[in-house]
Amino acid sequence: GKVDVFPASSGKANAAKHILKLVGASPAEAAALFDDDNDLELADLCARGFLPGVTHESVRTRLAERPHWRVAGHRGPLGTEEMLEEVL
Repeated sequence: GKVDVFPASSGKANAAKHILKLVGASPAEAAALFDDDNDLELADLCARGFLPGVTHESVRTRLAERPHWRVAGHRGPLGTEEMLEEVL
């Protein structure tokens, strides 16, 4: 099996919280571009979620619970480009 081991204070969501605090923004103003199960905590923090693709069943399951998340109509780099255009 695969595991990720890291300190409790690390992670993408904690990094995003730190950056939001530094720039004086809130999670309601934040967007996440993500595609993997290790991104879900970050995605849940941000008000807007954009997926260039769905890479794991755990992401697909969470997506069903988060109808406001957007999934690209294209795969690969074109999907990433499509989601970046929506963010901007």
